[in-house]
Amino acid sequence: MLSTILHSPAGAGALTALVGAMIVDLHILTGFTRWGDLNTFDWSKATYRWVIGAVSGAVSGAGLGAIG
Repeated sequence: MLSTILHSPAGAGALTALVGAMIVDLHILTGFTRWGDLNTFDWSKATYRWVIGAVSGAVSGAGLGAIG
């Protein structure tokens, strides 16, 4: 089932957008120099970005935003 999802245009779009959103946060996290910095990171905003990225990627990959 996972293979089917990942090989569909919507699944591929969701995965691509999810990874893109996570890379943004990874770039932020690499700037941290102390363990305490992880406490200041807004994890709820990050996970929201990940979900929105995955949903928008799935919609784009499925072609639901296409005109014509």
